[in-house]
Amino acid sequence: MRPFVVAATLLVSGLAAFAQAQAGGPGTVLYHDAAFTIAYPRDWTLDRNYTYDLGSPPIPGVAFTISATLTSGTNLSSDSKLSVEHMLGACSAARFLDDAQDEKSVTDAGRDWSVATAGDAAAGNRYEQTVYAIAHGKDCYGVRYFIHYAAIENFDPGSVKEFDRKALMAAFDSIRRSLSFTN
Repeated sequence: MRPFVVAATLLVSGLAAFAQAQAGGPGTVLYHDAAFTIAYPRDWTLDRNYTYDLGSPPIPGVAFTISATLTSGTNLSSDSKLSVEHMLGACSAARFLDDAQDEKSVTDAGRDWSVATAGDAAAGNRYEQTVYAIAHGKDCYGVRYFIHYAAIENFDPGSVKEFDRKALMAAFDSIRRSLSFTN
């Protein structure tokens, strides 16, 4: 296996979740299965039996839920996560979302991705999804950023800090960029 470096800085609520680290080294864990390898922060929770079931059909995958230290004192919900999901056939980010918006092609770190977004709101909660899809052979892999947060205006001023969206997206991007296929 080729060694690679995951470099990212995540600051949410002033906490450094991880800094530049070698995959599998301090601060990161290397997840691998028969199809792919990906590095994620050591204090995040792995769900090997994850299924995205908010759409139709349900999509199997693996999920990495953010650390509770990232949500403490902020409006960010503890069910926010990055997942890697798999579908057979044509590759498009829109296939991973029921109500895909703004689908486009993006080249990032030398790889071509299909990218689409979706959002929803209910009872003071906001739900945002961004899916980056990439083909590997005849298969399509979707890397889903799922962000759930409460509307900041629903809190008493000063009681909760607004989560650091830029830092969270940078962390998600770093994890996605570490994705490599094993076959």
